[in-house]
Amino acid sequence: MTNNQSTDAKKLIQQASQGFAEAQFNLGMAYYNGDGVPQDYAQAVKWFRLAADQGVASAQYNLALCYMKGEGVEKDMAEGHIWLENAAEQNHTKSQIVLGKVYGNLATFNAGNFFNSRLYPDAMVNCLKWFYLAWMNGEANAEELIKMALSNATEKEITRAQEIARNWKPKKNR
Repeated sequence: MTNNQSTDAKKLIQQASQGFAEAQFNLGMAYYNGDGVPQDYAQAVKWFRLAADQGVASAQYNLALCYMKGEGVEKDMAEGHIWLENAAEQNHTKSQIVLGKVYGNLATFNAGNFFNSRLYPDAMVNCLKWFYLAWMNGEANAEELIKMALSNATEKEITRAQEIARNWKPKKNR
């Protein structure tokens, strides 16, 4: 760690400790990547959570990934999904893509499985909704993901997902 990195890290820690959400997110990223501070996933999660609680969508996204991967916390897909949904609802495009993939996996898993399809009846609609929203936000690979999902969707699911996406409004600071 250079002297500049040390000074930058101290300043960031000070700002984050004072409750500045962007500084908390940036400090979480620093700990996650080992940038100016030792890499420490548990510390990254701590700072991501503080920023996420203040509604920072990027922090919610990164916190979700930590839960889904079990980095710095015990792996918890349900908790990860909650944070991912919060970020996606704020129009965070990366979260929308990941959520679309999660729902797409559920929909594909449900195919031909009566029990699971009753548990997740709207999986394909949600998959397409999130991909459509990401595409509307200009996400480059969303169009290809939509094409792949369409091959597993019914006309009713496609129409419903398009209608939801058309009428969807992002939420602020969830």
